[in-house]
Amino acid sequence: MTPWRFVTVAALAAVVWLQAGAAFGVVNPPHGHYIKDIIGQLELVCDPGYYGTSTIAYGAANRCSPIPAVAHGHYIKDIIGQLELVCDNGYSGTSTIAYGAANRCSPIPAVAHGRYIKDIIGQLQLVCASGYYGTSSSTYGLANRCSTVPSVPHGQYQKDIIGQLELVCDPGWFVSGAACSRPPAARHGHFQKDIFGEAVLVCDAGFENAYGVCRKLLQVPNGYYVRNIVGQSVLVCTPHFYARSGACTSLPPAVHGRYTKNAMGAPVITCVPGFSPRGASCVHTGISWSLPPVVSYQTTPLPPSCSETGSCYGDISSITGLPRTVFVHGYYRSNGTYVGSYYRSHR
Repeated sequence: MTPWRFVTVAALAAVVWLQAGAAFGVVNPPHGHYIKDIIGQLELVCDPGYYGTSTIAYGAANRCSPIPAVAHGHYIKDIIGQLELVCDNGYSGTSTIAYGAANRCSPIPAVAHGRYIKDIIGQLQLVCASGYYGTSSSTYGLANRCSTVPSVPHGQYQKDIIGQLELVCDPGWFVSGAACSRPPAARHGHFQKDIFGEAVLVCDAGFENAYGVCRKLLQVPNGYYVRNIVGQSVLVCTPHFYARSGACTSLPPAVHGRYTKNAMGAPVITCVPGFSPRGASCVHTGISWSLPPVVSYQTTPLPPSCSETGSCYGDISSITGLPRTVFVHGYYRSNGTYVGSYYRSHR
């Protein structure tokens, strides 16, 4: 092929790009060209060594500018064609303007008893040696020096997962500000550590924490007081009684029904078939009631002295030497319902 044919091919390629740009309504800038993305929008693609910039503030890229050179580093293009500064080892990206994007590579500063490392996004993070922790030379500033971990009698400081100091006291000692102290004496209770190592008063059964003092809970006939999850005293009555005005009152009788207690301990009336609750009584509904149809299922009956697991009363375990089942007497639940006696497997 003759040299003039090479020139002709290059000229034809330039004409094709110019015609394509004209078809899109734009002209390809120097060192770049436009293409259509997957949704048919124009996208500027710059040649190697160039990147897209705009001639107007906050405008779309419409020209290709040379990628600037940076001492001790270089720029690379990310997946959307934006420049990203990559610094050499021993250098980190900084900016010449406050809160600006990194545009230069500065030496990583040396720190006594520690060193800087880069995190996953390239930011510097101070790591101090054992026995030292990060502090700042300015108020509310980032850590830029490593200071000695202070010593505390009856305890020690440890670093948490982000390098902050956390005071941990010896057994029997509790965190009190920046020191470890013995808890005060407590009658009818004791102190234990919470998740922060501070002393928390725990009162014995029948007592409540009243501002740091264990006081005896009130006692009432047919009931007792307990503390709920928010520390309030709550009256709990025995079966067949419910809490009313600070006392345990007997559940009232009901004709054609009976009273039980709900999960909150309040009385609830339940009527027999053919009657429905109305206020505090059971009234006749006038609707005849009949037994529902019985559906029979094939079952294998157990002997009357066997539990639901198949272990029978009197069988002796070859492992423990104890009876496999025990007899459970009937009892009332807290809501007033009765559970009849039965056999259950021995634990």
